[in-house]
Amino acid sequence: MSSVPQASSSTSLHTTIPPTIPPKVVILEVKNFKKEYKRNWCTVRLRVERLAASSGSLVDLYISDPRVLDVGSSSDEEKSRGRAYNTHGEHLFARCKGLRKLTLPHVETIIGWAFSYCEDLVEAELPSLWQLGSAAFFMCTSLSDLHVPECWILESYALEGCVRLLNVDINIDLVVEEQGFFECDALVKKAERAGYGMDTGQVTDPTGGQGT
Repeated sequence: MSSVPQASSSTSLHTTIPPTIPPKVVILEVKNFKKEYKRNWCTVRLRVERLAASSGSLVDLYISDPRVLDVGSSSDEEKSRGRAYNTHGEHLFARCKGLRKLTLPHVETIIGWAFSYCEDLVEAELPSLWQLGSAAFFMCTSLSDLHVPECWILESYALEGCVRLLNVDINIDLVVEEQGFFECDALVKKAERAGYGMDTGQVTDPTGGQGT
């Protein structure tokens, strides 16, 4: 007579784990930026936050207008080239609540702190971007996917603190300035497992912290 298998002492009695319910997502597409938002990025941000709050959903922002080439630039040079549809400078979307995905197919430059502390941001699609400004995605702790295949310059602290960043599509000749990828723990570990080094932009004190 065969014996009845005994349950292991480490076996949990609660083996059924309910699946994770994905968050609701709504898509906000801006087709005519100049007309609809009167060159005002702050209006776009307000629309994102209000939509997220009223719907109880996260928001995917997609700006399809091909004239929108810069986020945060307001220089005379950019204005003369007809590029400055945004005139509020840095921190445009800093701490923006509810922004989950960012798709800016034509944007080429993003200046400092533009999306810093966006804790809900998971993914950014920036296929035409060539310059990511200082601290642009600083402490975006949920950011896991970043698509910037044409980017040549990653300025200081641009992605610092993006601890969940794991999938990055970048230019092989990317210039990483001081602490550009600092504290991107998941990405660094992925690189180590693959057997190659990664330039995080971390600055090493030549004195070993002893001073001169």
